[in-house]
Amino acid sequence: MDTRQIPHPPRRVPVLGDILGVSPRTPVQDSVRIARELGSPLFVRKIFDKEIVFVCGAGPAADLSDESRFAKHVGLGIEALRRLGGDGLFTAYSHEPNWQAAHDILAPAFTQSSMRAYHPVMREMAHRLLTHWDASTGPVDVAADMTKLTLETIARTGFGYDFGSFDRTAPHPFVTAMTGALRHAQR
Repeated sequence: MDTRQIPHPPRRVPVLGDILGVSPRTPVQDSVRIARELGSPLFVRKIFDKEIVFVCGAGPAADLSDESRFAKHVGLGIEALRRLGGDGLFTAYSHEPNWQAAHDILAPAFTQSSMRAYHPVMREMAHRLLTHWDASTGPVDVAADMTKLTLETIARTGFGYDFGSFDRTAPHPFVTAMTGALRHAQR
């Protein structure tokens, strides 16, 4: 794909690319900032020899999510997860048989009636988060707590399992393993 016509961050460095001003701790925030600075919902970042095209905004993202016009893309971080988890729903390319198998298994869980059934659990999880924050005597780690909320909600709604993330002093071993694997893949 020829990306020369797509805007990119200023100060691109030979070999390293658009690495200046990038923090591995805040990649999403950096990307939102770059889009704002460039004034474009579409831009490209180059890190070493890898080019990544970004799209920002609900309208352009919805347009790109139209399955009748586009195939699923397995990005760099997800590609790295294939070494750990193989070709599952999130890691498979859309032409691979396991993507369709996983999609067919999970699709019923995302019907409107199924989603309505999740609502009470989602409310309960939000309440647990707020109770946890109310009981806190110091600053709260919002990013970490949002990760806990996400994992708890998925575990409860999808599998009927409670990790007890807001009640434990140390994360559940599965959560530790999963977040470690995701962190490794993202790096």
